[in-house]
Amino acid sequence: MFTIGLYTGLREADICLLKWNEVNLAERLITRTTRKTQKEVMIPIMQPLATFLQEQASKDKSEYVLPEHAEMYEKNVSGISHRVKKFLEGISITTSKIPKGRTRAVSVKDVHSLRHSFCYYAGMHNVPLAVVQAVVGHMSPEMTKHYSMHANQQDIKNAFKDMNVDFCNTQTEENKLLQEKRAQLKQIIDKLPLEKIEEIIKKFKDN
Repeated sequence: MFTIGLYTGLREADICLLKWNEVNLAERLITRTTRKTQKEVMIPIMQPLATFLQEQASKDKSEYVLPEHAEMYEKNVSGISHRVKKFLEGISITTSKIPKGRTRAVSVKDVHSLRHSFCYYAGMHNVPLAVVQAVVGHMSPEMTKHYSMHANQQDIKNAFKDMNVDFCNTQTEENKLLQEKRAQLKQIIDKLPLEKIEEIIKKFKDN
């Protein structure tokens, strides 16, 4: 569920009730009429999501991509959200807070947060706003229709082609520093004469 949410920006209902006839692995595209707005959206299937979907497709067939979630959602709409929040709290992520001046807590982390993350990463990878709006249908029905007119299937696929990142494996500061140091070292090595490189290799082999 987290994988589909992060890589599609779909709402909870559309994640749980996504069907295989809406998934085209050959064309790397999901086409679905969203449950909330009844608007058709086209979502490119990035590589991490493609890998997950291929694994799912190899299991026992069902009309739903996530059959257990679909069954659970149909029986108890709030059950999915409750389980997701319980999982997040289990890994020390606060899922609700009481705003200043109010007495009731409000949700700050839930399934919908995956949709926010999708939009955030799309922005970080310079996906045009019009394309993001066409994919997630964030605007009013009138505005969604306006933006969708300018974002056809190929536009959407092209815009997301460089966004095949693994959202679940964000780099730590230590890893970033390590990569920077390796890049610096490579620049130095590229300028060294052959005999000096051979001398360094021999020294490290001996050690």
